[in-house]
Amino acid sequence: MTKTSDQWFEVSVEGLRDIFPVRHSLRELLANILDEQRNGATIGKIVVTPTSIQALDNAPKGFADLSDSFTLFRHTPKRHLAEVRGRFNQGEKIVLSHSKHAELLSTTGIVYFNEDGTRTYNSGTKTTEGSNLFFYIDFDIETMEYFADFIQRVKIPKGINIYYKIDWKDELKFLFEDNLEYIEPLKVASAILPTWFLDENTKKVIPRRNTKIFVYEEKEAWIYEMGIPVQKLEEDRFSYDIQQKVPLDTKRDTISPKYLKEVRGACANVVASLLTEEDRSQNWVNEALSSKNIDDRTFKHIWTRKYPKAVLWSPDARANEQAILDGKQIVHPRTLDPTIRERARSSGFVHSSSSAYSTSFTDGKYLRTINKTEGMKWVESFTKTLGSRLLGKKIQVDFIDNKGVNTLAMYDGSILTFNVGRLGKSWFDNSVKSILELILHELGHDNQSYSSDTIHLSGDYVDRLAKLGANCTVLALSNPEIFER
Repeated sequence: MTKTSDQWFEVSVEGLRDIFPVRHSLRELLANILDEQRNGATIGKIVVTPTSIQALDNAPKGFADLSDSFTLFRHTPKRHLAEVRGRFNQGEKIVLSHSKHAELLSTTGIVYFNEDGTRTYNSGTKTTEGSNLFFYIDFDIETMEYFADFIQRVKIPKGINIYYKIDWKDELKFLFEDNLEYIEPLKVASAILPTWFLDENTKKVIPRRNTKIFVYEEKEAWIYEMGIPVQKLEEDRFSYDIQQKVPLDTKRDTISPKYLKEVRGACANVVASLLTEEDRSQNWVNEALSSKNIDDRTFKHIWTRKYPKAVLWSPDARANEQAILDGKQIVHPRTLDPTIRERARSSGFVHSSSSAYSTSFTDGKYLRTINKTEGMKWVESFTKTLGSRLLGKKIQVDFIDNKGVNTLAMYDGSILTFNVGRLGKSWFDNSVKSILELILHELGHDNQSYSSDTIHLSGDYVDRLAKLGANCTVLALSNPEIFER
């Protein structure tokens, strides 16, 4: 038998109900009321009882076409507007999927959604302005409490007044009613963010657009889409109300981590001065630092307070150690997001330990055979003698002139190099005590690994110095002539 249908496909009410839980009802109806403000609405009303939810507005033209109320994905002007909340024409349909029956009354008539699944239209019953929608749904106490919490978070724009009432007439005597009021944001940021709307002329989707972000400080932080709560943020200090369509998942209650990073970066530009030390240690601030939307001034402001004495780690262990001894904080690149790491390096105000405390002598001018003073000659002989008598090995002595590094001297296990550029030639004429301090400091590194970031701070180095000091004292007592100039 051949069967013919007048439609290619059908939409499952049960399937729609499974995707969008009943708690979405309030959100969808509130979003529709707020969207009607652009059509002249100044008043909205939401009333919830254990068996129904009512939504009312006073937009002068109401529903221009009541068939919109039961046609999913029908063309809607909202698709061409980034600053309204809908695009799929699905708001009332989500609520209807949970309803036993419903009545949608507007300026063009009334539609009855009957309990038997049929639909009745009457053009003789209509409003003079606005729409009045009744949905008969059984709500449990958990859902009602969710509604009471949800509606208090809604951020309405200027120019519209919304009254709400949530009435649980049971032994709990739950009654909650008030008017939503406009709340001035703490700060206003701006950014080019992902969105979705159709260009009215080209019919092409516009994927990104410049928009404002209203920043609030609340007990709980949330992402909002033009005042409608979307997703709770578990760690952020601030809430972010995006003033355009927000790209959401299928259930319309989750944003992507990538999108959130862009929002955090943009908002950091206006709240950086409010951040505490505790804030700066949080992951959401690190996310903001790694965002392309954070500007250079804000990045520097946060970085220099998060890492007030920071230098980036380098393979030069002595440079790392010198930085630590100078009170700096070594920040290892592996602990940073790659974007933060590269931005810190390219910013010009963050340096690696090797650039700030370089110990490389490779660019120095060697003075081994030229203009060696008498003081330098004595220090060279003295150093070789100490190497032989204290270490039992023959060491070489070099002199270089490198003013570009902070290091005074370096011993690599066979050569002790003095940096004349930093010491100055007159240093070699100092007392034996001053010269001996530097020589013993360097000889203490004999046979010590240079892979550690804290060479001079290690127990091994301290032990070596103690032994060298003791042996040097014995040597001075038995051979005092070695120490005479």
